[in-house]
Amino acid sequence: MNCDFQEQLQELAYIYGFDIKLNQNYSEVGVVDKINISLSKDVITHKSPPKGYPDSKEKYADPANYKYPVDTESRVRAAWSYINMPRNQSGYSPAEISAIKSKIKSAGKKFGINFSEDNK
Repeated sequence: MNCDFQEQLQELAYIYGFDIKLNQNYSEVGVVDKINISLSKDVITHKSPPKGYPDSKEKYADPANYKYPVDTESRVRAAWSYINMPRNQSGYSPAEISAIKSKIKSAGKKFGINFSEDNK
């Protein structure tokens, strides 16, 4: 499997709270025969960051749950996109959503990102 694809798949799984098990048997054309994806029991929280993510809680817009990493420009952009999806806001109070958005915007300023006023 292409390493970039595998990393992107793992990142999406982490964000959405999925458990991914990759079957390492490759077909003749180099495609994974099977990818099993199942919902984790705990979709909202993470006890620790996954491999490749920042260890420091200060590098997350939701540090209590290791959600919405803001350590790179691409992760800030992704965090902004994800927190503005209604399904990702469930489980948070309006005040928590506002605080998460504020942290993402603050991190984005460091990377020169201007956020759309449509997604306050």
